[in-house]
Amino acid sequence: GGAVHGRLGLRDDARLRALAELKGLVALDLRSARELADEGLEALRGLPELSLLNLSGCSRLTQAAADSLAELPALKELYLVGCDPRLLEAVARTLDERCVVYE
Repeated sequence: GGAVHGRLGLRDDARLRALAELKGLVALDLRSARELADEGLEALRGLPELSLLNLSGCSRLTQAAADSLAELPALKELYLVGCDPRLLEAVARTLDERCVVYE
């Protein structure tokens, strides 16, 4: 299958759960999705092809989100501009070797 790209205006976590069915998703731009919380990010766990994820400005995400991010096997680029400093620290511990993190 071809590459799938998505940009989403989030209002609830149900939309993220629907996205989790798109196993070919390679890039996802969730920047400024202020409603996005750690639980919503859990829905993306296991997307096997997701290599780029933009979570800049997702201010509700906490350090617990790093666990979900670690479950994304293809993740190479992660954007966390304006996110919680504790999330940045947790991501640095869990993803540092295999992923470029932009803060």
